[in-house]
Amino acid sequence: MKRYKVIIWFLVIINIGLISFMFLQHRTHQRPRIVKILTIDDTRANEINRMEIIHFKEKKKLIDKSKKLRAKLLFSFENETSESQADSILHLISDNQYELDKMTYLFFKDIKSKCSVKEREKLNNFFTRVLEEGPRNKK
Repeated sequence: MKRYKVIIWFLVIINIGLISFMFLQHRTHQRPRIVKILTIDDTRANEINRMEIIHFKEKKKLIDKSKKLRAKLLFSFENETSESQADSILHLISDNQYELDKMTYLFFKDIKSKCSVKEREKLNNFFTRVLEEGPRNKK
């Protein structure tokens, strides 16, 4: 009987380990820091890190707003929303996406203004690589 208990506990521990491993494998992709891409380690690094943190906080707000608007649009089928109301939501989504893209453009424009020619080349190479790879969540 004691032998069976040991085997059962062993199997339980293995199952917990496997389940934990599966959940840990689905961690979100960490985006690279700009100062790491540009290998900046002087006083500009602190300023760029601060700018990056602010940018991504603001970007997250717009992304969350976009998710809410898209959910509202999809649930409009249930509520029998009129075509004009759905069109209004679509315009809000479009305006929000415009703000998101504009904010990202201005952010990188500001970052590039603080970079040397060599650092700009590194940033452009990074952009090229990211655009070639496509979306991060693509499987």
